[in-house]
Amino acid sequence: MTAISFFDPAGTPAVPDPSDLSEPDGSSPAPDSAVPLRDRLLGAGVVLALLAILAVTVVWRAQRDDSADSLAVGSTPTTVAPDPSGSSTSTVPVPDAWPAEVQPLVTFVEQHRGGKFDHPVPITYLTRDQYEGAAQAETQDTTPQDTSDLQNVEGQLRSLALAGPDLDLQGATEQLYGGGTLAFYDPKANEIKVLGTDLDVAHRVTLVHELTHAWQDQHDFLDKLDGLDDARKTTLQALAEGDAMRIEGEYVDTLSSSDRDAYEKQSQRQADATDLSGVPEALVTAFSSPYALGAPYVKVLDEQGGNAEINKAMGDPPPAEADLIVLDRFFAGAQPVAVDEPSLPDGAERLDGGEFGAITWIMALSERIDPRDALNLVDRWAGDQSVTYRQDGRVCTAAAYEGLTAADTDNAATRIGAWAAAMPAGYGATVERTGDVAVLRSCEPSSGDAGVVGRTQVALEYPALRTEIVSQALASGATLANAQCFAGSVVDSLSVDDMQAGVINQPDRVAQLSAQARAACPG
Repeated sequence: MTAISFFDPAGTPAVPDPSDLSEPDGSSPAPDSAVPLRDRLLGAGVVLALLAILAVTVVWRAQRDDSADSLAVGSTPTTVAPDPSGSSTSTVPVPDAWPAEVQPLVTFVEQHRGGKFDHPVPITYLTRDQYEGAAQAETQDTTPQDTSDLQNVEGQLRSLALAGPDLDLQGATEQLYGGGTLAFYDPKANEIKVLGTDLDVAHRVTLVHELTHAWQDQHDFLDKLDGLDDARKTTLQALAEGDAMRIEGEYVDTLSSSDRDAYEKQSQRQADATDLSGVPEALVTAFSSPYALGAPYVKVLDEQGGNAEINKAMGDPPPAEADLIVLDRFFAGAQPVAVDEPSLPDGAERLDGGEFGAITWIMALSERIDPRDALNLVDRWAGDQSVTYRQDGRVCTAAAYEGLTAADTDNAATRIGAWAAAMPAGYGATVERTGDVAVLRSCEPSSGDAGVVGRTQVALEYPALRTEIVSQALASGATLANAQCFAGSVVDSLSVDDMQAGVINQPDRVAQLSAQARAACPG
């Protein structure tokens, strides 16, 4: 792969290519760990109430593209479905020992994760019909309130031009959850369920990922989910998935060349068989975000302090989605500022409210303005609050943004204003600079096309790539400050066309970007 040289080429280390996050065809590849095309979609609290709804149906069912060269939505998803009650309802007896064929994988996880399992967990091998029945059961506990909430979220996605008028969120969610999984860990039952009985290389890699989740659960990192607010749930999920991807990638690195080749071919076949047609890109991006952001974030923590640093973060998850994107926030222990919920227009019916979140800002704004401008807005984020409401039969969204300084809020108002001006007229999108905040407002159109652009995935590649480059620079001996400066310079130089054209894989352009970044970040 093309190398991005953090240090001067005159004999000092080079930073490997930061995960080839953009392919020539515009797809979205993943970190460099050569992990499989799998486990790429996860119910994250990204688009407001989506997490709260999915938390009572299936959160942490995932599908991610973990190939060596790609982070695009792909195959072989795994799942983690947290227990809303926090109690175990397993009817499968806890075994006295791990199965002999799984013991080497258990040992690997223990060695690389830095601790023993408390006890074995049942590993149940199922036929396809049995496995699909178990997987689908996770999505079918939807209550009438859940259905109402899903309808509100559908309206909200439409109000932000992130989905079209025919969105069926329940159906799209089930489609995301059902695609091509090989195994999933169910902490409610304390059990890993596996499709089939052939423990081939793809299954072994998948089991390492799921065993890492079981290890996390036994070390009390997952049972705290129910007591967290939506933002901390999102950051903990990103940490947990990034951690599992890290251990999984380290296992892939140990495979023989023949096993690795077989694994990549299996992963590609599974990716090719996965059908996400009809699923809005924004929903795919939202579900993917804990992987796209969590994997490089955990790499940075690993470079800063290994398992101990990762455990510390999982034990006290960052308080805001912005912490997954702006590393200085996390390491400084920054807390979000309290922001008042935007006011409702006369006659409006309040539907829901909560933090808008850094990921939603990036997704929504990047549909109409340069993703680098949206990322800059998040870099200067101090806090926000949003409300979803119905007025004149249309679902509307209002989100109040406060920056670190008044100038940051002014800058945000300008960028939100550019977004509003680029929105189709039917949305009535506006921005208001009032008090300490800039307030975005937009309503789903009463008729006509939603005008979805479909740029959310490339938008999320910017912060993911930036953090990946930071982790690679740290591994080469850079300080955190210089690594962030270098990564920021590289990413700021990449247009959307650059990202979609895969210039990060072009040696001449990478050399140019590296030289520019070294000049901008002396020392």
